[in-house]
Amino acid sequence: MPYYLNVNSSSVQKETILKALLKFFQDRKSIGNNNPKIFN
Repeated sequence: MPYYLNVNSSSVQKETILKALLKFFQDRKSIGNNNPKIFN
């Protein structure tokens, strides 16, 4: 099993990825509403 899938880091890594995805989609939604937060 790759080291980055071990028990100690998996939850932190998943949370980081989920937060990044959430921010990405929020930014895209803001751009769709003519509010380009992604450029701040």
